Order: sequence, then structure tokens, then C-alpha cells
Amino acid sequence: MESEEEKVEILMVYFEVKRLRKEGFSDAAIARKLKISRNRVKDYGEKTPEEFHAFALSLQIVKGACAAHNSNSVLHRHPKITSRR
Repeated sequence: MESEEEKVEILMVYFEVKRLRKEGFSDAAIARKLKISRNRVKDYGEKTPEEFHAFALSLQIVKGACAAHNSNSVLHRHPKITSRR
């Protein structure tokens, strides 16, 4: 799960995207300033606060599922396995 700091940071980025869009900045300029992708700027900018809250909750669920999966993965149980290239 995400730490409280990570949750606060995601929320701050969301509101900063909203603020900068309101001020007239382009998505590309916002992405550069916040060091996030233009797609993320577009996604965050188009979401209402309610939609963003649901989105943030879904991230926690996915992140938790990924952590559970990774702890049972073959590479986790057998760390010396490497891929051939």
C-alpha cells in the first residue's frame, strides 16, 4: 500500500494540475514543470475530485495486488534466474 506521504503527493499533483490548467498553462508545460507525463496531466485534468478519489483508491488496490503477486513470483522465489538475451 502507499504511504501517507505518497498519497499526499499524488493529491498535491492533482490539484497543481488543476491550478495550472486554470491559469492557462498547456498540458506539455504542466508536464515539464511537474515532471510527469502529458497523459497523466490530461487524465488528472479531466477528472472531477470525486473521480480522482475513486482513481486513487483503485491505485491502492492494484498496488496491493501487484505486491502480493510479486511476493509469489518465480523470480522472487528463485532470484538467480535470469533471462537469455
